[in-house]
Amino acid sequence: MSPGTSLPAQCPTRELLLNHDDTKPKQANSEVVRFVVGLKQVFFQSLVLFALIEVALRFFFVSTTGPAPQRTTNISYRAPPFVKLNCGGGFVGRWTAGGIAVFSGIRYAKPPVRGRRFAPPLVHEYCDHGVVFQATNPGNTCFQFPGGLHAAGPYSEDCLFLDVYSRSLSSSDPRPVLFWLHGGDNTIGSKTWYGGLHKLVELEDVVVVAVNYRLGAFGFLALEALRDSARASSGNWAILDIQLALRWVQDNIRVFGGDKRRVSVFGQSSGGTNILAMLASPASAGLFQGAISLSGSPNITMDLASAERVNAAGIALRNSTGAKCLDAAEVARCFRGLTAAEVNQLLPPSYLIEPTFPSAPGGMNYSPLVIVDGSTVVKPLLEALRDPVVDIPVIIQSLEQEFDLLPDANAAVMSESAYIEYAQDQLQAFPDEAVSTFLDIYHANISSSRQLAQAQFESDVEMGCGQLALARAAAHGFTSPVYLGRISQPPSSPFPFGTVFGLPPSIGAFHNWDFITATRDWNITHELFNMSTHPPYSPSVMDIEMGNTIRRSWVALASVGQLSSVHWLPVDSSGASESHLDVGHLLSNGKIGMVQNYSVLKCQKLSSYPLSMDQRFWFVN
Repeated sequence: MSPGTSLPAQCPTRELLLNHDDTKPKQANSEVVRFVVGLKQVFFQSLVLFALIEVALRFFFVSTTGPAPQRTTNISYRAPPFVKLNCGGGFVGRWTAGGIAVFSGIRYAKPPVRGRRFAPPLVHEYCDHGVVFQATNPGNTCFQFPGGLHAAGPYSEDCLFLDVYSRSLSSSDPRPVLFWLHGGDNTIGSKTWYGGLHKLVELEDVVVVAVNYRLGAFGFLALEALRDSARASSGNWAILDIQLALRWVQDNIRVFGGDKRRVSVFGQSSGGTNILAMLASPASAGLFQGAISLSGSPNITMDLASAERVNAAGIALRNSTGAKCLDAAEVARCFRGLTAAEVNQLLPPSYLIEPTFPSAPGGMNYSPLVIVDGSTVVKPLLEALRDPVVDIPVIIQSLEQEFDLLPDANAAVMSESAYIEYAQDQLQAFPDEAVSTFLDIYHANISSSRQLAQAQFESDVEMGCGQLALARAAAHGFTSPVYLGRISQPPSSPFPFGTVFGLPPSIGAFHNWDFITATRDWNITHELFNMSTHPPYSPSVMDIEMGNTIRRSWVALASVGQLSSVHWLPVDSSGASESHLDVGHLLSNGKIGMVQNYSVLKCQKLSSYPLSMDQRFWFVN
């Protein structure tokens, strides 16, 4: 077998190397080891033979014909990246065009199937086998909510894989680690859904780890019948997946060039929500040293009993026409016996409701996936920040017009008077004074752009004010620095995100804009939606510089645990003021523009009578 030759499809060990599942009987381990050793011997013997032949040929041509003529091409071979585990096994990866070593599809947990469905994950041990695994295939994508927007397949419950990106595999000078959690409302997405992770490693001297975790009902369904004996709890299975993957990082990241003492978790949208949840989980202690939540939900409040009751009612509603898993005595066995597609069809309807204009005085009518189960997540989030469960440096970041990601097509074309009538109609269930208060707060926004006015209002009520409260609570309780970020600089030209769905382009600082700029993932619409007909966004110098500052803040937190290098101050520990990251003010001199008490008065008005849009309205993933 010559260098660079991959394992043939008929190779008897291929299935073992790529898809080892220790739920199957172990067969012929000694034969596998002998086979792999034989491959290694052939490989190295071939290298030696090729080297000797090349030396002999060069000597012959130089001595008989003089110096060889200049070659017109330079075809070189680079051995694939390889890491060896302490136990003797290892992984073979691949190189990107930018020279980054990528190891894809590393299994970190046993397949959560059959009896392991709706149960804590179990660690997958590589050291029992002592063989080299081909880590060049990303592995399966976790089952998604059926239909609509979702990550590319193939889909399977056997999906607990991670990827590692690294510039150098040297362990002599280990580098900080950024551990990535994708977004997608905790019902869709995957570790490969965002395309900018390898660019992050090309631009900064860090190691990046990206992880799949169970989604939807598979990752979050809480039912009394599904409580496991160890936790006396149910739900939050995905949080346990993530924590197990972080333990894998602690055990193995050094051979990939990473520093286990400098691991920061960073995630966007529901990935950011899951990071906030881990700050309320005692099992997170020691697994990471920094946390960066980008547009994470501030609403982690529902208790276990309430979640189990809401989910049971929702499932009964889905089954009202007759079929499965309604017998209370058989629920657990029934749920574990369903096909994955059948489980997907049983998602409680409230998992799938997207928030719109806040129009009900009682708050948003949809239930969370991440809950306060009392075992994994032990406290409501605000309480866990005021009285810290995990005290580490934190960045809590959101964008000014989060909901301009998918703009309201009607609001975008409304006149000012038509939009005011629309707001009056939406707020008719509130006290009479609510409309005048709303207009007082957002009059300037409405005059400028109805599309941005609506996005700003929803973002303040559902995200911005909640994150301000989280930062204040953490600054009061933490001894570590807490940084509050608000990105207000929009794209320099309309960003074609919603155009994929026939919506207007985004013109404000929309949901995910910070990640796009930091990783220079300008072609994200193609990656998320596989829409090759939409050309990549053309960034301006301002867009690129904004991304540089955001990215460097992440690296600074992972490297040294504070952000003085980018001139970003922590939230005032007295709680009297709130720091504000306005990237639009930093580009002329390369510094963060700090604004004190940003949005405090606005949030006070929104949460007080007559609007009373308080914690009940905060966004839930």
